[in-house]
Amino acid sequence: MDKPLPDWVRLWLNQPSWQLLAIQWLLLAGAILLTSVLLVQGEWQQHEHLQAQRQRLELQIAERRQQLARLPALEELQRRLRAQTSALPAEPQAFGYKLEQVGGVLLRWQQQEQPAQQIVKLKLDFHGLLQLLEGLSPTLRIGQMAIEKQPDGLMTQLILFTLEGEADE
Repeated sequence: MDKPLPDWVRLWLNQPSWQLLAIQWLLLAGAILLTSVLLVQGEWQQHEHLQAQRQRLELQIAERRQQLARLPALEELQRRLRAQTSALPAEPQAFGYKLEQVGGVLLRWQQQEQPAQQIVKLKLDFHGLLQLLEGLSPTLRIGQMAIEKQPDGLMTQLILFTLEGEADE
């Protein structure tokens, strides 16, 4: 206890009390500010990341809107579908009627004039495919058939020739 105080402590003790108090408050404020910055830094980085992600998503939405704008309107698609559906014959022996009877789904129907053929893409199960082929109109001949197994049924593509088309060849 008889040791003298170090010189740096004497300098501090010789300062006026208002200066010591101001220095203590500055050091305390600096420590609080430093810890606050460290705590907020993570939140700020997350905020910046979310802003960048939001901008990317807005760009994707704008691109999707442009793609959708290029597509025909729903009414136009429905009109086209009705026009193509009305082109299918409605008699009981017709292909479309048979397909409906066996529970198949017509995915694509394309009719070509030269040679007179129809390209049909449909989805149905194996039993339905057999029934459809059994009930096929005698005026149609299968030129080519491709079957692909899918988890929800068979994807079948048929190229059908009409007998009138054979007479032209």
